[in-house]
Amino acid sequence: MAADDLKSQTTRSWIGSYERNHRALVLFSRAVVTTLAVIAATLGFFAGIQLRSEAYNPHAYAIGASALFAAACSYIAFLLYRRRVFNARILELESRVEELADKNWSLHEAELTALAARRDAAEAANDAKSRFLATVSHEIRTPLNGILGMTGLLLDTTLTPEQATYVNAAKSSGETLLGLIEDVLDFSKIEAGRLEFERGEFALSQLVEDTIELLAPRAQAKGIALACFVDDALPERVVGDSARLRQVLLNLAGNAVKFTAEGGVAVVVEPDGHGIARFSVRDTGIGIAAEDQRRIFQDFEQADGSATRRFGGTGLGLAISKRIVERAGGAIGVESTLGAGATFSFTWPLPAAGNQDSPLPWPDLTDRAVLLVSPSQIETSLLARRLARWGATIAIATDEQSAVHKLAERHWDAMLVDLAIARRMSAVGHLASVNATRRIVLLTPAERAEHGAPIPEDFNGYLMKPVRAASLAARIEAPPEAPLVPNDTPAPFVAAAPDKSLAVLVAEDNEINALLARALLTRLGHRVTNAGDGETALIHWQAARDIDQPFDLVLMDLNMPKLGGLDAARRIRMLEGEQTRTPLYALTANASAVDREACLDAGMDGFLAKPLERDRLKAILDGISGTSGAPPAASERPLVA
Repeated sequence: MAADDLKSQTTRSWIGSYERNHRALVLFSRAVVTTLAVIAATLGFFAGIQLRSEAYNPHAYAIGASALFAAACSYIAFLLYRRRVFNARILELESRVEELADKNWSLHEAELTALAARRDAAEAANDAKSRFLATVSHEIRTPLNGILGMTGLLLDTTLTPEQATYVNAAKSSGETLLGLIEDVLDFSKIEAGRLEFERGEFALSQLVEDTIELLAPRAQAKGIALACFVDDALPERVVGDSARLRQVLLNLAGNAVKFTAEGGVAVVVEPDGHGIARFSVRDTGIGIAAEDQRRIFQDFEQADGSATRRFGGTGLGLAISKRIVERAGGAIGVESTLGAGATFSFTWPLPAAGNQDSPLPWPDLTDRAVLLVSPSQIETSLLARRLARWGATIAIATDEQSAVHKLAERHWDAMLVDLAIARRMSAVGHLASVNATRRIVLLTPAERAEHGAPIPEDFNGYLMKPVRAASLAARIEAPPEAPLVPNDTPAPFVAAAPDKSLAVLVAEDNEINALLARALLTRLGHRVTNAGDGETALIHWQAARDIDQPFDLVLMDLNMPKLGGLDAARRIRMLEGEQTRTPLYALTANASAVDREACLDAGMDGFLAKPLERDRLKAILDGISGTSGAPPAASERPLVA
């Protein structure tokens, strides 16, 4: 149909052109004939006049008139011949135009076919690559789940310092490998245009502080400072994709820690217009040369790409971060001088959530004086900025000598001192106790574990680094005679109480992952039944219901022999009918939104991604045990084997 339309359009165009030329020629011919008739009439008029003259020669006029008539007839015959030639030419051109249109359409159709074939081949290759990456990711995640889970369990046991060092190194390497897998998968999704964004409410300051705490052990192990500041002008709760925002922050702050050997890293979040936040990650590291700043956001690019570079990596982190930020509607850039650190900044639209929590009761420190004693400019500058926003008068000392001088000058409502300096100030402890009401030590979790009691003599409180805003406010406002344990101190692991024990069915075909799940659940105080495939899991589930002792929770791997997790979940929901619904969670290495939707469509209640996180698992178990009423005693609930 399209070919006929193209040929008809082309033919009409050529024929129309020749018809216009022919009409113009006919009109011209008529004008010529009319002109000759006028001339002939004029000659006849003069001939009539000449009849009265003696010199009149009728033969001459007859010859002239005949010649004129013959010329007119010849010209008309010529015009008729030209018309015939034009008609033949038009027919010939019509034939050629149709022939050329057919050839042109054939070429066009062949080109379209080739383009479609190349497009189909590219899509097939892209789908194959995505399936390959998803499969490889799943196969890597499965043993990685065992590595990270088992090292976590091993760290909970009694180890010598040397053993703990080795186990921590193995766990760190596994986490690095997991991060690499996530980067490759995200890069693949971005290339395929399948990067998912979710929209939900979350607490902005909590997200930033949680992210910084994840990187704090790495920074503290290098002996550098890591601190953050979230402006109070930003809303407490915002709307956006918290997971993607955390990913970008982890990439940028992680890079900053990686490339900083001295000094520290500061993360600052400020408003940048209505509903937009600006995130700045500033470090005192090696910096980036001007010629390298343009290409570091490209795929697989690093500032130092030589074979002798000091820092490894794939060069994907910044490229992925750039594309995520731009997809979110923001912009990202860098300012740096080689050897003088770098500042990565990006904007992110974060409108305020509709239902804001009650504003945090930040203390009013007007007319209060606070002395900060620390050699770290990064930490003291952000702490000073925070306290100044609350109205305090700030002074900074970088060592014990300057701190002693400032203590002697006036009375201080609070004094925050780095642990190393606090220990060296024991000689002037009396002066501090007299001239400073609240004497607070700043220390890292490692320092607390190493030194046991965290508070040196003559100090009455402490804060863990990196310091959270809420912990700082609570410590500043607390009575000096009542030492406060900060609310960001990690709680020790405590197993669930016996009366909260749950019966859990774990369907997992991988022996190591099954062992890990059993160990985690047992440590949390619950009882476990393992099934190596979906059919066995279905048999265990049905048997437990038949004896009226159903499982409290089912953890179901998706990829299993005989019967997959999704099909097993559908059968369980079908068999339940109107009876009590068993909590059923997917347990898999496939962590995409498509997999989550598939799990929910199959009737599952949630999704647990591998490597299995103990805190996430504990939260689910606590939720079930807290809402399902008091379960029977353990002796009344035999394990179904």
